[in-house]
Amino acid sequence: ADAINPLHRNDRGYQVLGRTANAAFAASVLGERCIGFIDEAIEPGIISSFRNLPAVHPSQLTGRSTSNGIVLCYGDRNVAISRRLHRYGARIFYA
Repeated sequence: ADAINPLHRNDRGYQVLGRTANAAFAASVLGERCIGFIDEAIEPGIISSFRNLPAVHPSQLTGRSTSNGIVLCYGDRNVAISRRLHRYGARIFYA
């Protein structure tokens, strides 16, 4: 996985994992490049929202959203979380 710093030089949008204070902070750093949130606690098929952006289960990531990447912002737990998320085919970035 990559660090969050390269995201500042990239014009793509990113999904942030979770609906927590950590996720809200990562979204604020990303600004307009944050296009939404993913959360494994959301039932597949349901679209929720967080900070006025869509929040979905990672199984709903398709096409453009998987190529942009998922930002993880959970410190030492990032590696374990990224192993679990690889099955969804998205590129993972660590914050």
